[in-house]
Amino acid sequence: MKAHAMPVLAILASPPRASEEQPDDSPGRLPEDRFFRALCRMGAELGLNIYVVHADPAAAAIMNADWNGYVLRDGGWRRMRCPLPDLIYDRAIGANPTERRAKADLLEKLSERKTFTPLNGSLPGKLAVYEALRADLRLRPALPPTYAFTGAAGLQKLIARFPGGLFLKPDAGYQGRGALALHAHGDGWLAHGRTLANADIVRAFADAAACAAWCERFVRAAYIAQPYLPLRNEAGASFDIRSLTQKDERGRWRITGIAVREGAPGSVTSNLHGGGEAKDAEATLAARFGAAAARRLLLRTARLSLRAARALELRFGRFCELGLDFGLEPSGRLWLIEANAKPGRMSFRGKPAIYRLAILRPLQAALRLAGTGRTAESPIMSSFTHRSTRGYTYTQQARDYRGCIQEVHP
Repeated sequence: MKAHAMPVLAILASPPRASEEQPDDSPGRLPEDRFFRALCRMGAELGLNIYVVHADPAAAAIMNADWNGYVLRDGGWRRMRCPLPDLIYDRAIGANPTERRAKADLLEKLSERKTFTPLNGSLPGKLAVYEALRADLRLRPALPPTYAFTGAAGLQKLIARFPGGLFLKPDAGYQGRGALALHAHGDGWLAHGRTLANADIVRAFADAAACAAWCERFVRAAYIAQPYLPLRNEAGASFDIRSLTQKDERGRWRITGIAVREGAPGSVTSNLHGGGEAKDAEATLAARFGAAAARRLLLRTARLSLRAARALELRFGRFCELGLDFGLEPSGRLWLIEANAKPGRMSFRGKPAIYRLAILRPLQAALRLAGTGRTAESPIMSSFTHRSTRGYTYTQQARDYRGCIQEVHP
């Protein structure tokens, strides 16, 4: 690509649902409509040609040099032929095998017609991510033991090993769907969590064997099992910490923001899609542990996030952003419980500067990969103070930590 050409960035979105009736010029019910609109508006200011395309060969209909995309015009989406992209920002979840095959087919067909650069990498299943993180000796103490679900017999052995209970979740799950907590309840056992359709589910059993047998019927895909950790607040609500870790305009890992997420009453997950609520991390942790302890927890979260980003990038190739989720015990012990290569921004909507920065940074990555050299001169950057472009103040203490690395190419 010539340095003076306007880079073309396609945002890959999940295909529209067959049940949705939309006008011909509508992209359907985009799962991240607000985010996509912000990307398009901000990208135009930066000199990027951005549009949205569905991860479906039939919907995209690739021709020789263009395909069907959705362009933001006058506050609305217009369906039109768009040039094949230089870069792709993959936000398509791939909620089922059909959607995953459709996305793979689309990208294969695109690659036959034009060379493109993925803006962000992808992660394999949770068990493979756990093994990659566990290879770093400094991360290992923060990782809960993780096992592949092998059926009722294997689950009973794990229950005997961890009598405090287990937590099951899909190896390729998202948004807390399909997650189950198993623990002793009175004289029997209880399984409660969310179905793959994100509905609440509760089942009681006479003993652990009956619980394990039901789990074998419930599980219809690859699952992992972990010890059930006391990751709840004083009110008994599920509780975790989301760290949005992104590369800055120079390609260095930074902590854009850290937020606390509290689950809905009775929920085993704190995901916002399951009714959870995002709260200010520093204020929430200070109220629970005191100001000094809160600062230490945030600094440790930042350091572990940067180190995890480094470990995952070294193992799985280049990324521009990752969402790292941490569990926190009442004692203050921090656990790194999950990594997400398609992190959301909902947790930071209450902090406009951080929310805006969270949108800006993938666009900076696109400009850097395109080699335009425009990012440093962007008028958007001048609207941030030095503090806001680096995230929270505690990030300043961690930013020179050796987890802040330059790009690692696959």
